[in-house]
Amino acid sequence: MIDAPATSADDETHAHDDARDTDAEPSTTAAPTRPVKRSFSIKGHRTSISLEAAFWTALQEIAAEKASTLAGLVASIDATRGEAGLSSAVRIWVLEYYRSRGLPHSD
Repeated sequence: MIDAPATSADDETHAHDDARDTDAEPSTTAAPTRPVKRSFSIKGHRTSISLEAAFWTALQEIAAEKASTLAGLVASIDATRGEAGLSSAVRIWVLEYYRSRGLPHSD
């Protein structure tokens, strides 16, 4: 007999949220995941960022399109982020990257 994995209160909350959202358009994006932390060296300093799987995938695809490494792309985002946290800056940068390619978005 195989035991089912235990669920946390967060899992149950998300399941209920999904069940109530019956009038919403079907999502074409990946299901949300818990952030995954990865470490990088930027300008000789170790730093880490936490992103959901969809953002890691998008970042890897963009790096490949630009013939860059993931670390190089993160370093370039870091150089222009201002006061924002690096994880937030990467999420916004990925969003703006795809928006600039003509994907529909709402303001």
